[in-house]
Amino acid sequence: MPAGSGTYGTGTYQHSRKCDNPVDICGGDYCIGTNQTKGNCRVVPPCLTYQMFSDKFLKIDNPMSIYTSAQVDIYLLTKNKCTTATIIHTYFELYKITNITADTGVQVGEKQSGVKFKFNPGEHEIGYYRLYARIGYPASMTHWMEESMFVKIEQPPPHAFIKGGAGRTIGQESPTLTLVLCRIV
Repeated sequence: MPAGSGTYGTGTYQHSRKCDNPVDICGGDYCIGTNQTKGNCRVVPPCLTYQMFSDKFLKIDNPMSIYTSAQVDIYLLTKNKCTTATIIHTYFELYKITNITADTGVQVGEKQSGVKFKFNPGEHEIGYYRLYARIGYPASMTHWMEESMFVKIEQPPPHAFIKGGAGRTIGQESPTLTLVLCRIV
């Protein structure tokens, strides 16, 4: 998914101007103001809400940390604003980053479709990854947007005790304890 561009999604813009028409005469001021501006932009298809991933993980200097022994399901935050008849299609691609400075990578596995991307225990090497997602409609994907997030696969800290699940008490002053097992998302 890294190659290509679309009408919708998150991106950057750069605007520059050159003050040479008309040419300044008699030593006048050269182009007052900024000659170049840069920034982020976001255009969302009509039936979708922004955002796809948490803003926390959009930069490589703050990736989502996933331990090698964890199973993690990643769901998009995007919602369907149109009728339930509008079927939303989602595709994921994972790239292992080979050069952090140049932000280059090699695709890992095949393009996947579905509502979530799953990291399984021991499935990926330790390192930095970039997960791309494309979401859109109809099946021809004429209305789509794309975004990526960064992930760091790492070993858990030494002597760490990592336990999944959560507990809660049912009723008032009840000694009953219900364990709710959950996956890290």
